[in-house]
Amino acid sequence: MSIPKFLASQKNLTSRWLQVSIALGLLSGFLLIAQAWFLANVINEVIFEKQALSAVQHWLWALLALFMLRSILAWASEQAAFHASAKIKRHLRDRLHRHIQSLGPVTTGSEASGGHVNTLVDGIEALENYYARYLPAMSLVVLVPLSILVFIFPIDWLSGLVMLVTAPLIPVFMILIGKGTEKLNKKQWRKLARMSAHFLDMIQGLTTLKIFNTSKHEAEVIARISNEY
Repeated sequence: MSIPKFLASQKNLTSRWLQVSIALGLLSGFLLIAQAWFLANVINEVIFEKQALSAVQHWLWALLALFMLRSILAWASEQAAFHASAKIKRHLRDRLHRHIQSLGPVTTGSEASGGHVNTLVDGIEALENYYARYLPAMSLVVLVPLSILVFIFPIDWLSGLVMLVTAPLIPVFMILIGKGTEKLNKKQWRKLARMSAHFLDMIQGLTTLKIFNTSKHEAEVIARISNEY
């Protein structure tokens, strides 16, 4: 199983929290549409109808209320996503820990222990952005524009048609950016794993390095690896 498919399969462990996060984000998108409509009314009455600000005070209060409500929804959506991410990270960390234990000291002893530690800690922790931000954003980037189109078409079908043609470009660019980011991330991860493994092995053999007076050389090696990272 490829890494993307494996990561996607893990979201079933906490799909309810992810659905809550997406639903709250979609509701925030609906409020954004209402906010834009209220703002359009304010601009129309003040600039084109030459009305005083007191005449549009109710619109301004509505805008303020929507802004505060959207802030609350954004916070709640983020908390739900982070809760989902934390649950998946706990599951994966426990699963990986049990797998390492099942291999036994003979198998794991022949490998760099720093790499295992790096995977258990930093590697799994890095999945937070995928589950807490990327997955909800991938759903919202489709649902929110479709919701906007539903409101736009009855008002101005030409503008809706332009948005309908250009909207598919958003996920295309996201895919292109994601592919470039994936390559860079794999490269950086290999460097980080090598650096972590070397550093931990050096700490474990610090006494030996001191005895043979090679600690200064190892410090220079770590500095070089850190600069490369």
